[in-house]
Amino acid sequence: MATRGWDLTNLDSLAQMKLYDARTTLVVNGPARTDLSNRTYIITGSGRGGTTMVTGVAHLLGLELNPGGVGNLEDPQFVNVAQGRRPEKGKTHEPHNLSREETVEYLRNRVITNNQHNSVWGWKDPGVDSYLTDISSELRNPHFIVVYRDPIAVATALIAADETNVLMAEKDPLRHKVGTVITPEQAYNMVTQHYSRYWELLNELKWPTLLVSYERGRSQPLQLAAEMADFLGLELTAEVTQNILAYVSNSGGYFHMPQAMNTILNKNPIAEVLKPPTEPTGSDDALPTSDKVGLITRLRSRFTTRSTEKRVQ
Repeated sequence: MATRGWDLTNLDSLAQMKLYDARTTLVVNGPARTDLSNRTYIITGSGRGGTTMVTGVAHLLGLELNPGGVGNLEDPQFVNVAQGRRPEKGKTHEPHNLSREETVEYLRNRVITNNQHNSVWGWKDPGVDSYLTDISSELRNPHFIVVYRDPIAVATALIAADETNVLMAEKDPLRHKVGTVITPEQAYNMVTQHYSRYWELLNELKWPTLLVSYERGRSQPLQLAAEMADFLGLELTAEVTQNILAYVSNSGGYFHMPQAMNTILNKNPIAEVLKPPTEPTGSDDALPTSDKVGLITRLRSRFTTRSTEKRVQ
């Protein structure tokens, strides 16, 4: 009986094994339908799971995403409304008070509008699973890009973001509201369940999907860019290559979108243009140093307390 695997005595097989081992992505339900003129790409994954870095690469390659700013590259007309918030600038923390049916109808109309203006476009939303099947009939040749990150790294990032929100709420309670502080157990369960839901959704819809390894993509941005360009059907030019290298930080996080790309894309330029910072952008970068120290102290205190409690038990 023949067995599947790599023939380690064959040089061609070894070369192919190394080629796959170097990849940052995996195509499932494929191949991508890049021969079709009308296509839609949904970029998703877990919150704090590297979706912004991957979305930035897609944006730099030329995918129209209608981003609302230099931060997480999300379209507020989609994400804010889907999450129950108003999309207008300056009011994104206010509830929109729409019913479920009204929200779905709004999102459907948003898809129709984007279809009228762009043959190839997409959007990023880590929570898209909550409404995607409700609007899927309006999507033209949909494709998924799903970002996977080490679940422990995502869980600890969620805890850190939660602690940051606590600090922000203390300083500005009208804009930042915090409920029960998330525990390590809750954070890890949240991440694993989120990834499981997306895998079930991929198997249900059978749309061409690019699974992205955040860790490999971060350490090999050019390899990631080449594989994404192939899946998106877009060209990876020398200029785009330099912009991607300037954007992706291999030490974690991402840098601000290169200013030149606003002129290159010339479609929906990012409203604010900042000089690239010396440190990667992250959830707590806007905090003063004193607040960062306070955040680190809180995290250490929480983990130390929990460890002590478990030892006592």
